[in-house]
Amino acid sequence: LNSLAVPSEMELDIVRQVFLLILVAIIVASLLPTRFGFSGALLLAGFVILFGPQLPWSGIPSIEFTIPLASGLFLAGLVVAWLRPAPDRSTCWPADRLWLDFRDTFGTFWALRLADRVNRAAQQEGWKCHLGWRGFSTNDDEPLESRATEELHQYLRNIVRRFAGQAWIDRRLEKGNKAE
Repeated sequence: LNSLAVPSEMELDIVRQVFLLILVAIIVASLLPTRFGFSGALLLAGFVILFGPQLPWSGIPSIEFTIPLASGLFLAGLVVAWLRPAPDRSTCWPADRLWLDFRDTFGTFWALRLADRVNRAAQQEGWKCHLGWRGFSTNDDEPLESRATEELHQYLRNIVRRFAGQAWIDRRLEKGNKAE
């Protein structure tokens, strides 16, 4: 019966500690630069309170109500993300609406990957535009030709279709509509 006793404190070996830190860093880093940055900060605080005492070199003491406090921070992060209104991007260029919503929905790492793919295609096709964190900009401050715009929209549809449905994409590319 004594062999079935639950240990009073969970101990993690160094490999699991490092893996845990990397996992938490990826999750939080994916949210911080998006419109869900405050929710990401709340998640980070919850992770620090929950896992900090498990990392002996962190210096974070264990407290009696660690799990309820961390759970409250996680819940607060979810509630803040849910209650935060979607920005009105109806005046944005349609490709910017699609990009900004993609970035906020799928996070930093997928957004950077998509931006890299778009920028490579723009250079290869001669579209004279560049995709940055805040949206598209033209290389010479002139609007894109309509043919280049349609090609760019089609390219974006093809890439984003791997992540979202066609209706989600089309809502963002329609002129003047407010995104969800």
